[in-house]
Amino acid sequence: MLLCHPAHPDAVPHKTSFPFAAVVPDATSRISSTVLPPVLPGVPLIMVIEDNKINQRLLRDVIRLEGWRCVEAETAGDALQILRMLEIRGEVPSAILLDVKLPDRSGLCLARELKQSNSWSVVPIVAVTALAMRNDAQRVLDAGCDHYIAKPISVTELIETVQNYVL
Repeated sequence: MLLCHPAHPDAVPHKTSFPFAAVVPDATSRISSTVLPPVLPGVPLIMVIEDNKINQRLLRDVIRLEGWRCVEAETAGDALQILRMLEIRGEVPSAILLDVKLPDRSGLCLARELKQSNSWSVVPIVAVTALAMRNDAQRVLDAGCDHYIAKPISVTELIETVQNYVL
């Protein structure tokens, strides 16, 4: 599994070089198993990785209004812990909505890592980002994201995009 080199243009400082080391949260973790929604067979689970609380709430509310389940993470590290907890209970998200700029590391580095993993390479990743230049969209797709939605978010575009991956 490749992490972004510190000199890589998408790299941001992060605290650990072994993001998959924690299989379950320890006493110091901000993540608990209570963040996981109940298992409901046939109901898509959408993971939101977004550090901005307002954007996180908007995404969560839209997902829930569509009848889908939602699990949220504010950092790449939190997302990896949640993905491992989901894996332990035999579940994989139907799609991931990923902010490109996260506080602990680049969302593009996280997307590359997920696409290189055996467990999550098939999960569609939709980048939700304020990066709006033409070459930014290509960078996002080159990192392994399956789709790109620019902020400010169009609720209609968000719903249609996620529906394409979960239905």
